[in-house]
Amino acid sequence: MKGEEERPGSAMSVLMTPSVNLEDVGSPSDGLWDVNIAYEQRFCYSHGECEYLLGTEDRWMSSTDFEIPDAEVILEKMLQKHKDDPSAFEPHTRRCQAECQGSLLAHVHRVIQSRKDDDLKLYHIEWKACWTPESMIGDKTWIGESLKANKNVSCRHSARVENGFKTRKRNFESMMVVINIE
Repeated sequence: MKGEEERPGSAMSVLMTPSVNLEDVGSPSDGLWDVNIAYEQRFCYSHGECEYLLGTEDRWMSSTDFEIPDAEVILEKMLQKHKDDPSAFEPHTRRCQAECQGSLLAHVHRVIQSRKDDDLKLYHIEWKACWTPESMIGDKTWIGESLKANKNVSCRHSARVENGFKTRKRNFESMMVVINIE
């Protein structure tokens, strides 16, 4: 039965297809994406503030949500690539990360599956982890614990830089003060 689950279009894969709630299709109407995990933090010199690498819930999207020509063709290619060679999601690698700027399509890690509902073709999207400025995050109370739980174990951290991020941020902010010398 295991082989049956893996074949797209098989009876098992159709049964396992997630149901689609229209509220969960496309970009969120309130502009707030469902983030559920924090991986890392850094200081963004472009924004002048702290950013967090956040994971986002998978979401069903239409090609028109991406607002670019040929989005459907690109999504179909990504879907076929996933079927041919499903890659693991590793949020600490650059290929699974999206910068704080960029197009919506640049935030797609892979297209998991597609389905047709009435006249609308939908794609189940797995998103890259996205660097998100602190000012764009509403409730930050959960981030500290999530960072601890999802720390990249392959990185070695010296004990002397334990408070390094806060120190570097404070130093950078002090350097941002412009002194007028005559």
